[in-house]
Amino acid sequence: MSTTLDPRVRVRPSKLLMETLIELTNVGADLPESLKAVRDESGDDQELFLDDVQWLRNNMRQYDTRIKFRFHEVLDTCQLILPAPVFPPRNPDLEARIQRLKVEQENKEYQRMTADICGGEKARKDEDLPFSKQGELMTC
Repeated sequence: MSTTLDPRVRVRPSKLLMETLIELTNVGADLPESLKAVRDESGDDQELFLDDVQWLRNNMRQYDTRIKFRFHEVLDTCQLILPAPVFPPRNPDLEARIQRLKVEQENKEYQRMTADICGGEKARKDEDLPFSKQGELMTC
């Protein structure tokens, strides 16, 4: 199971972009179906793909003298939606093991922090010994 990624970058149109689409229609530009749908519908869930944005750029350049705004001004008011990875759900056994290991690690760290606080007890564990001593214990 691997992570998937939608490779498409999308643009959420602004009011200025909607006005520009109406202006393009008024000056005689033939909008593609996807842009006609965006122009005719209202709502916050509309999205344009890069093909639509490229068409808009080319036609705004073509009808440059008859449109109030420049392409970069229109695009600057829009929201860019970048692709987000979709992660598969984790295996429950793996998640339980990770949680158990985290708890064990936290307990070890706590024991290490409080080892010298315990009055007369000076319990020295193998993991607290220098590496040379640990190596001697393992070879015996």
